[in-house]
Formats: sequence, structure tokens, C-alpha cells
Amino acid sequence: MPVSQEAVPLVVVFTLFLAIAFVAVGLRLYVRIAVLKNPGWDDWLCLASACCALATYLSNMGTVASGFGNPLSSLTPEDRLTALQTLWISPPLWGLSSALIKMSIVTSYLRIWSSRPFLHLSRLLLLLIAIFGLTLFLGGVLACIPISLSWQPPNLRDSNHCLNLPRFMFVTSTLNTALDLLVLSVPVPLLRRLQIARKQRIALLVVFTIGAIVCIASAMRLVSIYQLQETADPSTSGITLGLWSGVELTLAVICACLPTLRPVLARVFPRLLHTTAAGSASTWIGTGTGTGVRGGGGGARRLTGDENGTYRMRELHSTDLSDLGSSSDGNKPGDNSDVERGVIRVKVEQEDVDKHDRSAWI
Repeated sequence: MPVSQEAVPLVVVFTLFLAIAFVAVGLRLYVRIAVLKNPGWDDWLCLASACCALATYLSNMGTVASGFGNPLSSLTPEDRLTALQTLWISPPLWGLSSALIKMSIVTSYLRIWSSRPFLHLSRLLLLLIAIFGLTLFLGGVLACIPISLSWQPPNLRDSNHCLNLPRFMFVTSTLNTALDLLVLSVPVPLLRRLQIARKQRIALLVVFTIGAIVCIASAMRLVSIYQLQETADPSTSGITLGLWSGVELTLAVICACLPTLRPVLARVFPRLLHTTAAGSASTWIGTGTGTGVRGGGGGARRLTGDENGTYRMRELHSTDLSDLGSSSDGNKPGDNSDVERGVIRVKVEQEDVDKHDRSAWI
């Protein structure tokens, strides 16, 4: 059946954003595996989320190919069955992908901050996200018992054997938006206490701006679900929902990958991402007279300091990257090689370093 004109924006936008997301994930894995040689759980969770996003995309494209966007009554019985089957599996896959990318982002926070309160908060948040994602997946797959009832038009389903799926999606999407805001806001108090170079601060601002756009897309998806409740035909009102679902999911994957792409972006835009801001080179380039390991029970971080109290903080665990930033490579702490390796340079006041609570500088 010809593709509905109503579905063209869904196909174009979802395809474009998914392609960008996979490029970002591929570059992320290249940096972590080939360049830094320090892959972690956050990378594999991000890859799993991208794969689930691809499965969601394929199910949506199968629905569109079956005539999604046209009234269900205008479809042949075969096309209607195919459209409803692919439409049935799309929300569970989306929920699983959304939970995985949130877990990836929270896990990546632990590469930078390891104070005990933050560690406990992150583990609790990971548990809540995992439970939420499992609820989304199982709730979508088992919305009707037997499952074959999910492949019937909504007005023909037995309410005694099926969930009110639009209501279930509305409640869970409200919680999903709240979780998006929570994941975005958790590191904000810690970031405000970091004294970092101006260009790095701008880069962080860009990442969090994209994160805010993800939250906006989540809110728009919520509005689309509310509109879906007003119709018995998901084919006519589900296009907007599919569009915002795809935008939210792929943008979240892109946002999660951006902080890891500094080594690649530094080679493409060396002047843009150079760590030393104009007029403040003395603030960020030190002699590297000492190296120490600091940290609480959540793990150690290796900092290289000078007599001015300026420290270099790696974004990665020191146990995996003990050789990076050492004098053996012939590079000074302020060289461009630091930028290409993804080193985060942070200025920390000496009195903060001496405090027992390291959360001010970790």
C-alpha cells in the first residue's frame, strides 16, 4: 500500500535522527575502545539503547509500509493486521531503549563523581530506571491476554482482558518525563562547583541544552498520547506520537554520546576545543610538579597538581589510564594531546583539596 502523506514527516525525521545517533554511538565506541582503551558499562548500555531504537524504527517503518496514517477502516484486512502487530511491539521497544539510555547517562556520571552520597543516589536512580523500563516493556507486550487481542482494533478489544493502553502510556510517559528531568538535574549542583575553562563550560552548556530539548520532546510526546486517548483509531493520531517518540529517543542517545567525543571533535575543531582560554593560559598550564591519588570510598581519581593548586581531572578511571598525562609521553599538561584524549582540566582551590568531603572537586 502507498505510504500515507501523513507519515512522511515521521519517516524523514526519524530516519535522519537515527542515522546521526548511530554515527555518534560509533564514534563514541571508537574513542573509548580504540583511542582511550577504556570502555565501560555506560558505553555498552548506550549501544544496547541504540539497537533497541533501531528495532523501534523498523517496527514503525513496517507500520508505515502497511498504510499507517490512513484510517484503519480503509486498510485491507492483511495490511490492518500487519500494521497493528508492528504497532503493538513499538512502544515496548521504545520503553526499553529509553530506560537503557538513561542508565547509560547515570552510569557515565560515575566516571567523574564518586563521593559516597552521589554513589548511593546514582545506584538508587539506576534501580528505579531499571524497574521503570521493565514495567514499560512488559506492560506493552502483555497489554492484552492473550497477546493476539492486541492486534485487534481498539474498539473491538475486550476491556476485561486488555489494559487501557492509552491511559497506561499516559501515566508511564508522565513518569518518563519526570525521570528525564531528574537525570538531567542530578549533576547540576556538582557541575556548578567545578572551576573549568570557559570553552569547556560552553561545551557542557551545549550538552545540557540538548538534554533540555530531550525533556521538551518528552513533554510533546506526552501531549500526543493525551490526544491519542480521544480517538479509537491509533492510525490517524499515532503519527505525531511516533514522531516525538523517535525525536526524544534519538536525541537522548546523541546527548549521551557528546561528552565522549571530545578527542574526535578536538582533531576536527582544534581551536574551538583547545583547553586554554585566551588570556588565561597561566591558569590552566602548570609544571606538573606532583601527582596524587585522592578520593573517598567510591573510588580514586588521579590528579596532577602544581604549586598554584591547579589540577587535571581525568574523565576516566585512573586505574585504566594511569599512563595518560604522564611525562613519559613527552606532552605537557596543557598540550593539545590532552584535549584529543578527552582529559578534563579542572582548577581546584587548595583548601577544597584538603577537605575530607571531596565532592567539591571530584
